[in-house]
Amino acid sequence: MESKDGTGITDGNFREKKSLICPVCGNLLYERNLPDMEGIIYDNLYHLGGVRIGSPKVRLYCDFEHCYDGEGFTMDDPHELVGVIDAEFDHAGECTAFDIVEIRPAQREH
Repeated sequence: MESKDGTGITDGNFREKKSLICPVCGNLLYERNLPDMEGIIYDNLYHLGGVRIGSPKVRLYCDFEHCYDGEGFTMDDPHELVGVIDAEFDHAGECTAFDIVEIRPAQREH
């Protein structure tokens, strides 16, 4: 979720986070650009089922695209990024914390 003032980012547990800057273009990354707990954990990880997290804390590397500007319009020059995410899971495998700790440029394959 975007913070109340529109400049910061909050995680799935609604804790205030620092602003995240794109390492490629230097612009602020807004909620619409960032991977979130719903999309990564529930839609991608749990969707097919049969996966259980065996460790309470995991680091995830999530590919995503920076393609929207601050007003929600599609950018002329979208680019690939990787979100480094620390997630925590309870004993039943439910995600209890989701924190984007770093944004990196995607490695281009040659």
